[in-house]
Amino acid sequence: RRATQKSLDRVSAMYDKKMAVVTDLLDLKARVDLLAAQEVDARNQIRLSRAALSEIVGRPITEPLSRIRNDIALQVPSKSMDTWVA
Repeated sequence: RRATQKSLDRVSAMYDKKMAVVTDLLDLKARVDLLAAQEVDARNQIRLSRAALSEIVGRPITEPLSRIRNDIALQVPSKSMDTWVA
């Protein structure tokens, strides 16, 4: 988003000097706004995911979370599902 904002600032300065067209300026403004909205959406998704995880594990999740490694081989439990469901 910062790179797009810098481009917007540059084109805005050029537009003020009549060296850029309004469509370029408006296009960059729209891109910056879209990126800002996507950032807000991503932050909200993180908040919702943490709340869901907190509910699953039964405690607040406040610490930073690490990613699960790609090379972990998860195994299916040997017992039947009926054993795990009470």
